[in-house]
Amino acid sequence: MLSLGPRLAIVTLGPKGAIVAVQANGKPEIHHIEAPKVEAVDTTGAGDCFCGSFAHFFNANPDGDVLEMVRKAINIAAISVQRKGTQSSYPSLDELKALKIV
Repeated sequence: MLSLGPRLAIVTLGPKGAIVAVQANGKPEIHHIEAPKVEAVDTTGAGDCFCGSFAHFFNANPDGDVLEMVRKAINIAAISVQRKGTQSSYPSLDELKALKIV
């Protein structure tokens, strides 16, 4: 994917986390970020939760640590799958602060 031009590609793997490919100094770096083990109740919306969380972190700091952004987004999505619903399953900012994710 990186050979087509983007400097970053992320493939989500559900309970197995995500693969992150980053173009660094002209060479691709491939990383696997693990997901925490949780008891999933409803996975509907988990991908949207991940994408929205990652987009927030990336938009706030585009030059920041992409791997850390992906870790945080995975953890937020992991919270969401432990609850029923889509948007209603997403954790609040106060909850994320209490868990020291943000």
